[in-house]
Amino acid sequence: MKTVYSIYNGTPVTAQKNPVRKGAYLMPANSTEFPPPKFDSTTHTAFYNETKWEVIEIPKEPESEEAPESEAEQFPEYLQKRLEAYGTMQQQLEFITEHGLEAWQVKVAEIKTMYPKPE
Repeated sequence: MKTVYSIYNGTPVTAQKNPVRKGAYLMPANSTEFPPPKFDSTTHTAFYNETKWEVIEIPKEPESEEAPESEAEQFPEYLQKRLEAYGTMQQQLEFITEHGLEAWQVKVAEIKTMYPKPE
């Protein structure tokens, strides 16, 4: 076995010995024998362009001034209550399996009546 490097990010990959040709290795697709330069993989990535390695900074995501909304804040209150009343997907499937689709449709209509969509 021999260590070679992915041309897309410089990560080490393993080349296996060639069973037919002594002293040769089977190179994995998109790999090179040339090691990449040292770089911080949390802030940069490396790419081999057939002649040399290029180290590229990973773009940072723009920081938002607003805090991200929690999942509960993404839906209006009536919808949150409906989703809670419907239950999980597994609970819904279990209900349909045990009571039938028509019974589920009746239950959904009742939930929608209890938590109406505002006009």
